[in-house]
Amino acid sequence: MMVRLFVISLTVGLSIGSLVALFAHLFVQIISTAQYLGQQDYFGSGGYSIFNHLTPFLWLLGGFLLVRLIAKLFQVDKWQGPADAIYMVHRADGTLAPRQGLATMLAALASLGGGASLGQYGPIVHMGALFGSLFQRLSVRATLSNDVFVGCGVAAAISAGFQAPIAGIIFAHEAVLRHFSARAIAPIAIASITASALSSWLFGSSSFLQIDIGNYDLLMVVPALLMGGVLFALIAIMLMASQLKLAGWLAASRFSVWQIGLAGVFLLGIIATAVPETLGLGMSTISAMLDGQYPVSILAVFLIAKILAVLIASSFGFVGGFVSPALFIGAAAGGMLALCLNMLGFDISVLLLMVAGMAALSATIVGAPIAMVMLVFELTHSYDFAVAAMLSVVVATFLSHISFGHSLFDQQLAKRNIDISKGRGHLELSARNIKDIITQNYLGFSPQTKAGDVLDAMVKHQQTEAYCIDEQGQYVGKLMVYDLVRAKVSETAGSLAVADQISLTVTDNLQQAIERAANFVGETIPVLTEDSHHIAGVVTEGDLFAAYLDCQRDIQRIEHG
Repeated sequence: MMVRLFVISLTVGLSIGSLVALFAHLFVQIISTAQYLGQQDYFGSGGYSIFNHLTPFLWLLGGFLLVRLIAKLFQVDKWQGPADAIYMVHRADGTLAPRQGLATMLAALASLGGGASLGQYGPIVHMGALFGSLFQRLSVRATLSNDVFVGCGVAAAISAGFQAPIAGIIFAHEAVLRHFSARAIAPIAIASITASALSSWLFGSSSFLQIDIGNYDLLMVVPALLMGGVLFALIAIMLMASQLKLAGWLAASRFSVWQIGLAGVFLLGIIATAVPETLGLGMSTISAMLDGQYPVSILAVFLIAKILAVLIASSFGFVGGFVSPALFIGAAAGGMLALCLNMLGFDISVLLLMVAGMAALSATIVGAPIAMVMLVFELTHSYDFAVAAMLSVVVATFLSHISFGHSLFDQQLAKRNIDISKGRGHLELSARNIKDIITQNYLGFSPQTKAGDVLDAMVKHQQTEAYCIDEQGQYVGKLMVYDLVRAKVSETAGSLAVADQISLTVTDNLQQAIERAANFVGETIPVLTEDSHHIAGVVTEGDLFAAYLDCQRDIQRIEHG
């Protein structure tokens, strides 16, 4: 068994890691090529003529039209994302819909290739989760749970995207799986290391954060890093809250998808005309900011324009991630803070605060502070620099956690009435319907039935409870054996029925049923239809205990193999 498990873990890790590395590189190359083509001067006008500014509008329009075409061809009205992967691995029977996932990948390619101001790492992470979910269907489910396969894909995606295998492993556990399993760590680590090694071997190093840190006194920059953490938290909270509110408002508005999308194309085109650096992924602009090529005034313009562009792109119909925008916004905010402090006479490393801002914004949005600190360490190869960045990261994530939520993805799920913070047990019980465990093993009597006849039937069937049901089949109340024993001969079931007993409805889930039954004393609980209050069946305390234990076994299998 041990050898078999090791072979399966090795095979799964190597296969998913290799597959994700190849497709992640292909994904990035397609976007880079499309964005390069979108920057060409097709009108031959040169300079800053009106014709030169038409290209961004046309490229954005083309991207949006492709997104709508993909939605129609694949018949999807909702795109998947990291939030769906997080929810899926918290379910024992969770899976990602392949068609919807593929459509999301293609829509992200169209959006980012068209110049939408979103990121590539979110779609790559989702691609890794999708590959892991698909690979699970071809593998032995009894050996490795679905969260292991998804974890392999997520870790490989981060590792291939940044060539940071340790950060990939931690990100998978911290941001997606939300637990550590000894059985899961081996295949996830193998997948992450394989993706990084294969990507580096085939395509070379592509890290944009290969920078010379220089020497600095950590103690002297602690106040600036703490101040930066507060600033980065405020920016991240504002960005996430604005995105959720704007997207919700547009979804509830009377505007059609086409009207919203075309408005987004126009607004993004205006921003691209005024501040072209904010269009697309912005990786080259991030590198220029790290090189110190911009003054504080330009960084302020970049910050405001990028936030507006991200809000528009993410809310008006384009598809993409938030990590790349977070890196851009974090670098601009960190650079602004450092330059302002330097103007006031403080000797602060601009590069240090920029990287701290990038890590803090990303960690706050995706909910992975440790992974982002480790990412800084792997990309900069500086322990001191990672420790310094950690100050801003922990302050930003702490403030965001207590005032907004764990991450943007958690809040997206909360909008769907899914509370990840309550754990797998709550989610699993909430996903199971009470009607799956109801039985018909109960006694029912009309209101006119004599008390003596009811008592005789209960003794015969060895029941201590029965139910009064009228001629229309509606529930009247519960009949208790001790009431029937004391009843007069003339009394009927209708006069003895107790209507204020605990009851459930067929639409209740197991979590709701257990909460309502917490103070219940008796044998069975009636389950009623929601509209007509007909009795659909009953559940016993034993039924609820058995369902709860079954749920716990599923969670045990996920978290501990």
